[in-house]
Amino acid sequence: MKKSIKRILFLFTTMLLTVVLAACSSGGGGTKTISSQEAVDKYVEAAKNIKSAKFTSDINVKMTNNNTTREVIMKMNGSVTTEPLSLLVDSESKIATQSQKMSIYLKDNVLYAKQGSQTNWSKLPISGTFQKQIESLKNVGNTEDALNYYKNNANDFKVEAQGDNYVLSYSGNDEKFKELLKTSVKTTGQNINNLDSVDIKNASFKITVKKSDFQPVTSELSVEISQKDKPENNYKMDIKYTFSDINSTTVPTPEGIK
Repeated sequence: MKKSIKRILFLFTTMLLTVVLAACSSGGGGTKTISSQEAVDKYVEAAKNIKSAKFTSDINVKMTNNNTTREVIMKMNGSVTTEPLSLLVDSESKIATQSQKMSIYLKDNVLYAKQGSQTNWSKLPISGTFQKQIESLKNVGNTEDALNYYKNNANDFKVEAQGDNYVLSYSGNDEKFKELLKTSVKTTGQNINNLDSVDIKNASFKITVKKSDFQPVTSELSVEISQKDKPENNYKMDIKYTFSDINSTTVPTPEGIK
């Protein structure tokens, strides 16, 4: 079960980072409501210019397996740069009455981690699939396949003006959403064929961006999935990211790492 949780969380959080960090544009401001095609075209053109950001995330997962429901709550606070690739994330996860804090730091292709209040960082091996997952972070926001997908399916997104922001949203449970997930995670080394064994229901995705420069403010995903062969086994996920300091972020070296 724990491996399934990690696999699913990675799948959806990777998809979110890919989509959200692509949702930036150097286009001008203005008060008019633009078309979804225009919005997508603008952030596609600017996606490859994203080099760094700070983020917070709130993740809630409810899992029902063999008529038993468990809830996982995770909060993350981090910063990332892509040139060079560096990442620092503090996280806290809660399952029932148990909670765990963890920090991870990535620099020069070396991954460090520490739990809770520990002061010593441990090096973790990076190889195989995990190596592909780490390498995929370099392409966040500008993978050609993902960007082409957004342009080709722009009309499936709705655009709404809200104050100083635009909101791009998608909802549905069709195969197109599954293709979006496949496209977004194909570079991570994950087995995307696993998505063919599940049904996706009540999926909604929303990105809020600034009108002035199309930099993302928040990104939200809500989705229900169930196993095709065991529909009683299902997951309900709600994920929200908040972004700041885009292209002006540096990743500090934590105390204890030389």
